[in-house]
Amino acid sequence: MSELLDGTEQQSLYMAAIVATLGLVLIIVELKWYQIKRLRNLERLRGCEKLPDESDCFPSDFFGIAKAIEFASHFRARTSLRYTNSLFQKYGETYLSNILSYRMIFTCNAENIKHMLSTSFINFDAATLRKPVFEPLTRGILVSDEPEWKGHRRSMRSRFSNLREIIDFGVCERHFQSFRRHVPPNGGMFDAQECASALVLDIQTMFALGESIDALSLTQSREKRRFQEDLLFAVGKIV
Repeated sequence: MSELLDGTEQQSLYMAAIVATLGLVLIIVELKWYQIKRLRNLERLRGCEKLPDESDCFPSDFFGIAKAIEFASHFRARTSLRYTNSLFQKYGETYLSNILSYRMIFTCNAENIKHMLSTSFINFDAATLRKPVFEPLTRGILVSDEPEWKGHRRSMRSRFSNLREIIDFGVCERHFQSFRRHVPPNGGMFDAQECASALVLDIQTMFALGESIDALSLTQSREKRRFQEDLLFAVGKIV
C-alpha cells in the first residue's frame, strides 16, 4: 500500500513539475510578445522602418539559442569581428537579431552611433569594467557611471570649453609635420593607421604628461620607446 502511495506521489510531483514548466514557458512567451508589441508601437510612433533580421538563417530559433551558440563559437575562435562585418555586408548598416530571447539591434551607422552616444551614454554601465584597471590611477570620469559621471562630464566640459587656452597648437603642428615625413612624397603606400595612432599618442602624452613620447620621431629614445610599448600593451589588454 505504501509503495502505491509513493508511486502516486511521484506522479503528482511529475505533473506539478510539468505544469510549472509549461506555466513558466507561457509567462516567458507572453512577456516576449508584450515586449515586441510595445517596441512595434514605438517604431510606428517614431516612423521607423522595419529592420532586416536574421530570420532567414534562424527561421525556427524563437528563443535565439542557435544564434547565441553561433556567436559564442565565433567569439571563442576570435573571428567575431569578421563574422559581424559579414552580417553588416549582408543585412546593411543596421539589422535586428534575437539572442537568448533578447531583441538586439546591431548598427555601424555613424548617425545612429552619434545619437546613442549623445543621448544614452549615461545608461552604459562601463565603470564596472574599467574600475579594476583605472581606480588605482584616478577616481574621475573613467571609473564613474550615471549621476557621478554626469558631474565629472560637467566639470570637464567647462575646462575644455576653450581649447585654444589649454592646447599649444604650435606643438600640435610640430607633431603633424613629423606625421607628414612618414607620408611618401610620390604617393606610395604607407601604414596610415600606425602613423595616425602615433600622432594621437604624441599629442595626448604631450598634453597629459607634459612631454611627448615622440612615437613619430626617427630618433625616439629607448626609454620613450619602452614606455610606448608598455602603454600599447596595457591598452591592448584593456580593450
